[in-house]
Amino acid sequence: MTPHDPNYPTCDLTYGSLCILGEDMHPHEVTSLLGIDPTKQQISGESRASRSGSIINKISGWFLSSEGHLSSRDSRDHLAWILKKLEDKDDMIAEIQQRGWQAYLFFYWSSLSGHGGPTLSPPQMKRLAELNLEISFDCYFLDNEEEGEQGGDGDAEEAV
Repeated sequence: MTPHDPNYPTCDLTYGSLCILGEDMHPHEVTSLLGIDPTKQQISGESRASRSGSIINKISGWFLSSEGHLSSRDSRDHLAWILKKLEDKDDMIAEIQQRGWQAYLFFYWSSLSGHGGPTLSPPQMKRLAELNLEISFDCYFLDNEEEGEQGGDGDAEEAV
């Protein structure tokens, strides 16, 4: 097993977000269901700033991010933070999914040394399976960034 290390030697920066998206939802519905305030939200039809200027949200989103809440470079710590918030929320996550809203985890992970990658623990993977939550990683490697090949800024909301 990979040893836990908040100074994860190959990671420059990481954080994770629980993302809940839906065309027919309002973020306050998710807040009410989960009893958790989002760190960010967006409402379908409203405009927001983006890298390319102002855009209209095509979908509503509710986001809970560990960014700024943890300094650890071990992705397992960020996942543990989110999973702790979801303790005893299995029925609520199931209801969100039954309503047809998309729920998943999105992680930003930037390599410090041009190699390596995030680690998940078996108990965390088991918990994600119990919640029926998928996890995706947006990974960047400094070697590519120095050559101007970085794709984005790791912002989950930019994708919706």
